[in-house]
Amino acid sequence: MAKAAFYTVLESFVGSLGGKEVEYHKGDVVEAGDPAIAKMPSHFAPLILREHTRVEQATAAPGEKRSLTAAPEPELEPEPELEPVPEPEPEGKPITTAGFKGKS
Repeated sequence: MAKAAFYTVLESFVGSLGGKEVEYHKGDVVEAGDPAIAKMPSHFAPLILREHTRVEQATAAPGEKRSLTAAPEPELEPEPELEPVPEPEPEGKPITTAGFKGKS
């Protein structure tokens, strides 16, 4: 196992070290000299710290002026014009009310 200053617990477990029951939880950080690392190395991994990248400031500081250049609007293709679709002529006789005799 690589030499590291700190290790992280990969999976939670309970074990016995020097006659005492010990409990480790997933994600716990332990120092390199912890006896559990020597006894159960498969339960630990070297802790790797990554450097954070610089984050741009979201707002202007007091007295600072910022300019904003809008992104150009994308050119949209014109939508094709739709041609009207003629409705089909109904088949048979048209329905009318000419022969209707209502109540008098």
